[in-house]
Amino acid sequence: MIKSIKINIENSSAIEAALLNANGRATAHTYTSASEIISLAELADNKLYTLIKNKSMMKGAIFYDRSGDSLPNSYNNSRICTNVEIECAKSGDWRLVSVSAVKANTDCGKSLLKITPEQDALAILLLRKRYAIKEAA
Repeated sequence: MIKSIKINIENSSAIEAALLNANGRATAHTYTSASEIISLAELADNKLYTLIKNKSMMKGAIFYDRSGDSLPNSYNNSRICTNVEIECAKSGDWRLVSVSAVKANTDCGKSLLKITPEQDALAILLLRKRYAIKEAA
């Protein structure tokens, strides 16, 4: 666990120091630059807003991402990837809360957005407004 770092260009050196600390000398399939993490935060912000359409309710969502692309099992977890966890403090304000290096192959390149129960309820409500249920015959 690292100290929470606000994801923005001004904190590039702190973000890159956290990445370097986690990855060590590995660079081939890892996140190494602040610009990559800034792009992740923008992606997470867009995914969350698309889901709940309410900027005031974005706080608390967490976005997990693992660098790289999936490889066949024959690589036997020989590749080092970066696990990143970012958390939304408010719309457009994401914090880097965890960075770690892992040996992996098939799990690389995956991401997951975890939302709060309130965000889930809103997403379901918005989804249900987009369709109607056919009456039974």
